[in-house]
Amino acid sequence: MDSLAENFKELQLDNNKEESQQYLILPYKNKQWEKNKSFLMKIKSGRVKDVKDLIEILKQMNNLQIDNLVHILKGEDKWITDFIPNVLLFIADLALSVESLFKENEVLILQTAKKQSNNLSRLQVACLLSNMFFLTFENQITLNALPETFDFLKWITFIVDKKRNVSNQQKLVCLLHYFWRIQKEFASQENTLQSQVITFERLINENDHILLKISVDENKMNDFEIVDDRGIELFEDFECIHCDFANKFLGGGVLRTGCVQEEIMLTVTPEALAGILFCQRQNDKDAILITGAQRFCQFEGYRESFKFVGPHYSNFEVDKLDRKKVYTLAMNAISFKQNPKDQYKKDKIHRELGKCFIGFQGSSFSESSRTVPIITGNWGCGVFKGDPQLKLIIQWLSASLLSRKVYYASFKENSLLGCQPVLDLIKNQQINTIYKGLMDFSKSITQDNNKESVFEYFLKLLK
Repeated sequence: MDSLAENFKELQLDNNKEESQQYLILPYKNKQWEKNKSFLMKIKSGRVKDVKDLIEILKQMNNLQIDNLVHILKGEDKWITDFIPNVLLFIADLALSVESLFKENEVLILQTAKKQSNNLSRLQVACLLSNMFFLTFENQITLNALPETFDFLKWITFIVDKKRNVSNQQKLVCLLHYFWRIQKEFASQENTLQSQVITFERLINENDHILLKISVDENKMNDFEIVDDRGIELFEDFECIHCDFANKFLGGGVLRTGCVQEEIMLTVTPEALAGILFCQRQNDKDAILITGAQRFCQFEGYRESFKFVGPHYSNFEVDKLDRKKVYTLAMNAISFKQNPKDQYKKDKIHRELGKCFIGFQGSSFSESSRTVPIITGNWGCGVFKGDPQLKLIIQWLSASLLSRKVYYASFKENSLLGCQPVLDLIKNQQINTIYKGLMDFSKSITQDNNKESVFEYFLKLLK
């Protein structure tokens, strides 16, 4: 047990290292606010009549070239043709409202490995996104713990890489569609933007006593189901936690040219993008849970083929805090790009077990988030070179410790094809048996140069 505790020690939060609270520097506290405010007032007043006027005023405001935005505005969909006469005025007004909406509500910087949260109304979130659109934020000085890119500059302008520029244009389409939807909701009798809340929460390890019992836990592995026909974000027919295969910085390269799982998830769920402003990078001791941010866009494709294909409408119930019961869990895996074999070492397996355990705990502010199923998949695979078979068992073990059901979106990964026989063997085993098997596999592959796959090892072990 001592050696196990030693391997998990990096996941324990040192509560003695209290740091002073830090707050987001809002646009109206910046040196350029009065200049930006005057331009936003002009836009709000309706002085922008066409694309030519828009090009001119944004060039004056922040010397911005808006090639991608101009390209998008050539579209004929109603929500695009509405942009300059209606939506642009609305988001300028939203950006200006930062002075009133946050007059008595500062936004906390959610510091690394510190239990903190922000509860923001959906209107406040829209206000932050509007200011990101008009580039009125300045860089936040937090010891390089926040992303360097924090606005929509690279979506709006043109980048030389043509393939990636196309996906950035499609991200911008998703953002403009979101603003159109928000403007319509604001003007409707069903306006819930001020009443409904979105929570951005830093999760830490609060149940390490459970995690440390993994080697002696005699409970059976919890329910687990492989799903081949849909992605993580498409699970909306029941309440669940959607896993975001996160970068250490929330959103990864979403505001630059990245367009894989995390970037797509946040692009089609624009309200989650606001967290980039105030969520410091993750380390081994934490994860980030976003409650209440819903998907607005249907899409198809991946990377350069990503494309907005239409609106998406969700119908989630709200909890007692008036938040939509939809949960997005951002947790970063280790990158094994340099040496993929390192992932089979015990300390690396323990790190990944602990990271999943932290995320899968759910929120201390939401009872249902601690019990609903986890929707995940090939976390830390792809560019990070994680082994899908290993990551599957790691996530299943962590979820089983917390009695959580897992739906696993395989994305038809080759190494998981035909895996049901081994899954059927594992699901009838005790947690400690599977954990011990994983540790034995680690020893065999790192010391004995075993070339069996994870599933081959377990098939031989459990038959």
